[in-house]
Amino acid sequence: MANSVRHGTPKGRDIIIPVMGATGAGKSYLINTLLRATGNKEVAIVGRELSSCTVDLLPVRIKGLTSRYDALENGDVIIVDTPGFDDTKASDFEILKRIAEWLKQSCKGGAVLGGVIYVHDISQDRFSGTARKNLEMFNHLCGDAALHKVMLVTSKWGRQGGRDFGARERELQERHWRSMLEGQGKARTMRLDSKNEGESAVRIVDSILRQAARSSLLTDVLQIQNELKNGGCKI
Repeated sequence: MANSVRHGTPKGRDIIIPVMGATGAGKSYLINTLLRATGNKEVAIVGRELSSCTVDLLPVRIKGLTSRYDALENGDVIIVDTPGFDDTKASDFEILKRIAEWLKQSCKGGAVLGGVIYVHDISQDRFSGTARKNLEMFNHLCGDAALHKVMLVTSKWGRQGGRDFGARERELQERHWRSMLEGQGKARTMRLDSKNEGESAVRIVDSILRQAARSSLLTDVLQIQNELKNGGCKI
């Protein structure tokens, strides 16, 4: 797939897809995997330690991904790498505020929020208090009204070895993510499949675009965007 990629400010009918999650969850890795799969060079810095490599938001424009959807064909995908929750360089509040302000400015020019990817490291031995806090922060940012735009993605399936990651996935879906996944208009979940990560990354984004192509969904905003618009931020 010969698409083109470059940094740039969203405009017109561009489709914005922020990638969020804890530091080290695999956000930058997912973005680079998507770029490789679409014939582009990697641009996101992947960390090897528990400190975040993504200090500021990194929007990347990818052309060609929306062409199969008539409602989206006049816009490009803007995939956005974000600083991780539980970051070593900024508080969670500051990270959420940066994301919300950036979305506010970007959407003024006509760009729309197509969806939000939340990356969770499936190789974590347990769902820690930090992981729970990160999920609560993310859930607050989105709000119930925009949960249908959320894609919960599990990463690092290649580290499974003899461990039962399927059981961990079921625990996430039936316990920790349950309130976000139940009922109509709720979040969805997918794997970044280690057997074919490139194809998997493309499927994740395409699933978001397919739903975004329903025009009624393009006007929905995240809860924190409304809070900033109304002069408050209840975090």
